[in-house]
Amino acid sequence: MSIVLVGSTSGSITLQEPAVAGTTILTLPTTSGTVLTSEAQAIKKISTYEFATRTNPSASAGVVVFTWTSSFTMIDRVNNGLLVMAWVPATDQNTKDYTGFGLRFTNGTTNYDTQGRGSNYVGAPAATLAMIVQQYGFWVPANSVPTGTLTLEHYLYTADSSAVVCPNSADDIRLNQTSAQLIIIEYGI
Repeated sequence: MSIVLVGSTSGSITLQEPAVAGTTILTLPTTSGTVLTSEAQAIKKISTYEFATRTNPSASAGVVVFTWTSSFTMIDRVNNGLLVMAWVPATDQNTKDYTGFGLRFTNGTTNYDTQGRGSNYVGAPAATLAMIVQQYGFWVPANSVPTGTLTLEHYLYTADSSAVVCPNSADDIRLNQTSAQLIIIEYGI
């Protein structure tokens, strides 16, 4: 027996029983939304984070510039991978090279470090104040990050890799407060 649902303005949807023996179960969501049309879902979760505080980190190695979040969790770390993209506005005030940055996943005891993974080389000519962007984009294979709830840190791995991040009018009168953006897409493999 088929059930026909007539659309509110036009068209219809037909729910039809399978033509095979056995029991097929359709589980509907408990909240409003769109019902998935396939068994496999490529994108499992999209997490977005923003940081918008002017920060001038130490020039030492091993420095947390700022924390994106302290509550990142994966739906399935064993079977899903991550696609990571971040943009961190910065100023190059000391004409240093800033390639020693990256994203650190940590659960407090175990770290997953990404120095040099998808990082763009950034810098400016000597004796200039320039607006730059520290950015990274990379994928993380399934079963790579530590277990549990993770803290995500914008991290300096090498000395003399510091830059003022998220500059504002204290750096250039024309600037409003800038913000860093992080997007993490968890996908099924």
